[in-house]
Amino acid sequence: MQLLIKKIRLLFVTPLVFIILGGCGGEPEDPKAKIKAMIDLVEVAAEKSSVTLFSEHISEQYQDQHHGNRQRVMRSLLGYFHRNKNIHLFMRIRNIEINEQNPDSAKASVNVAMTGTQVDSAEKLLLLRARVYRFDIDLGYEDDQWMIRAATWQRIQVKDFLD
Repeated sequence: MQLLIKKIRLLFVTPLVFIILGGCGGEPEDPKAKIKAMIDLVEVAAEKSSVTLFSEHISEQYQDQHHGNRQRVMRSLLGYFHRNKNIHLFMRIRNIEINEQNPDSAKASVNVAMTGTQVDSAEKLLLLRARVYRFDIDLGYEDDQWMIRAATWQRIQVKDFLD
């Protein structure tokens, strides 16, 4: 019986130890991968029309030339979500650059097509009359996560989205 208990412990405890040890130490996750994951979460928040989820990724120090501060951009998002009941985004991350002098600072450029219907391919995007923008985003690493500190955007043509 004791031999059976030892085998069961070995069978279940050994993999658990390796899992725990695998999570300790090691290389930190790639900052570009973390930024991409954050951008993906912002996309989900927008498609769910959730100001609450969206706000989790906006820095308290947020500023832009159109809204000024975080509170005003959140009010603007709320208005946009109320005016547009169905929001579907088709996004392409153009690039992500980590600041070499300050690795807690980064920039990302993202093309975003906004439609009222699901877009799952570039070909379908050509058929729709989507609003297409390029967002240039300033990011900061705050409290163990990447946050949007500022953004500028401009409308672009669908063909520019695809380039």
